[in-house]
Amino acid sequence: AERLLLARYPGAQYWANNNIPDILEQQQTLRLVSQVLLALGTISLIVGGIGITNITLSSINERTSEIGLLLAIGATKLDILQQFILEALLLSLVGGTLALTTVHLTTTILANKFELPYQFEYKIAFLALGTSVTVGTLSSFFPARYASQLDPAKALQ
Repeated sequence: AERLLLARYPGAQYWANNNIPDILEQQQTLRLVSQVLLALGTISLIVGGIGITNITLSSINERTSEIGLLLAIGATKLDILQQFILEALLLSLVGGTLALTTVHLTTTILANKFELPYQFEYKIAFLALGTSVTVGTLSSFFPARYASQLDPAKALQ
């Protein structure tokens, strides 16, 4: 554009500018923010998984006699395993739903306040909820397996 202006209007004064450096800087900032948010999300999933593991272990410890009784009256090891995995699945489903709702409402409020564009992405929401449920279910597997392996006689003592 500058060469064209010089060729057409020699000796004329003009001013030319572009915002390519600004755009590149904004892209780099957005990439960095995305990486930080990904790291925070990963840490949150790990902490949530550890929390569900601890809740499942506490539940097993508090309900050892119940587990022994269930085994004694004919419940299979698979029944006990499924019971604790289902509890963790429901816990992570409720937690994931509350988290998605909170993030959506907060983002909507901030986007309206600062006049930023925001569009709810259902695919991302289902992916996040699915990841939450998967982490919760996997986190409870080993404690649930431990509960299903309890000896009914020892558990009832």
